[in-house]
Amino acid sequence: MTLVEESRERAIEAFWILNDIGGDLIGATRAFEYFETPNFKGGATDRVLRIFNRMADSFLFVTLAKWIEFYDRYHVLIPPDARPICESLRNELDKRGVREFRNTVIGHIWSKKHSRPLLPNEIEILARKITKGDSKEFLKWINDPNNNQLGETIVGTTEFVRDAIKRKWSLSEQELFLN
Repeated sequence: MTLVEESRERAIEAFWILNDIGGDLIGATRAFEYFETPNFKGGATDRVLRIFNRMADSFLFVTLAKWIEFYDRYHVLIPPDARPICESLRNELDKRGVREFRNTVIGHIWSKKHSRPLLPNEIEILARKITKGDSKEFLKWINDPNNNQLGETIVGTTEFVRDAIKRKWSLSEQELFLN
């Protein structure tokens, strides 16, 4: 694995990555809210609802895997006071099987372990491990608009680190959004 060194260029990269991760986490968690609205449910069969939920779950899990990768490569840029929280989050995501899901389910139909197609119940078991079997609490752990703070939610932690990097390196809007 290649670690990055502290530099202005790496700080800009880190900001972009965290900005995308945060936005993707917010968008995906909000999608679940939309799936519960009468407008969406009114025209959707149970099968369609399952498909959309599975799609949003997969997107969340991939984005959380990106968070692990961000930490592994850019942790030197994370402010020292936030680094233990970020490391703990990274380890929790790994413990829940986020990378395992990405590596065995996302983009795959075949179980290398069993030399056969992945079975729906195997995919469900991996997804439940990530969510701890409680989708509502899982989504709140990722994004709680009423409490997105460092260490409280993944979005809060992501935004804190992104903004701290921007402050430390005095990154301008022009640098961040025109490159």
